[in-house]
Amino acid sequence: MLFQDRILRQYKLDEDKNWCLAHPKNEMEKNARILSPIEQCKKYKNNLYYLYSEKLFEKILFNQKFWALATCGVYFHKASHKKNSEFSCKALFE
Repeated sequence: MLFQDRILRQYKLDEDKNWCLAHPKNEMEKNARILSPIEQCKKYKNNLYYLYSEKLFEKILFNQKFWALATCGVYFHKASHKKNSEFSCKALFE
């Protein structure tokens, strides 16, 4: 399992629902758009299959069930269930 531990309060969504740093330290960070933690985790999974393991990549080509060997998860450290749900709903549905 690929797992990321993130702190929810470090992120915010801009008006176009792009993920941004909630507290940028400089102008470059202020204008930066980042992948969501979920997208980052999926990217790591893709890299695991396509870049680091030729045998897994070959197996996926012939049988898509091998894609399920690695799963992704994101954990927002110190975020209450309520905060996590509010932020997730805002990101997905509003």
